[in-house]
Amino acid sequence: MTPLVGDVQDEVLIAAVQGGLDDWVSLGDLESMAVYYGAPLVPSQSGEQMVPEEYVLPVIAYLSENELIRIGDVYTRGEFVPYDGSDQDALAWVSRIYRQHEGVWHWLAWLDLTPAGVALAKSLPTAPYHRRDDDLR
Repeated sequence: MTPLVGDVQDEVLIAAVQGGLDDWVSLGDLESMAVYYGAPLVPSQSGEQMVPEEYVLPVIAYLSENELIRIGDVYTRGEFVPYDGSDQDALAWVSRIYRQHEGVWHWLAWLDLTPAGVALAKSLPTAPYHRRDDDLR
């Protein structure tokens, strides 16, 4: 795996693909992972605290460009629906959601692992983000 710009992003990437083994990964999940690995929280335009986009969007772009995830939405019937458009359009859509930050943004876009993403997730040692859940059991 080619490293991203920063250690936090690399850790979030690993935690994201491993999180995708159990369920779809939301933007909120990615933000929680970034905070766990030391990303700062800053005020958004609406005044809410959020992780700066450079800790989350490059991770999504990397995963998408390397065909490890699909970007989409989860509707009320509990089904993942891939974004209807190109991968670049899907990335632009997620970027708009993240930048507009309108309260429920955490659940407006989701990531679903591809078979390559599943293989990668299973090949890596368990991320500390996921090991902490094991400590609670």
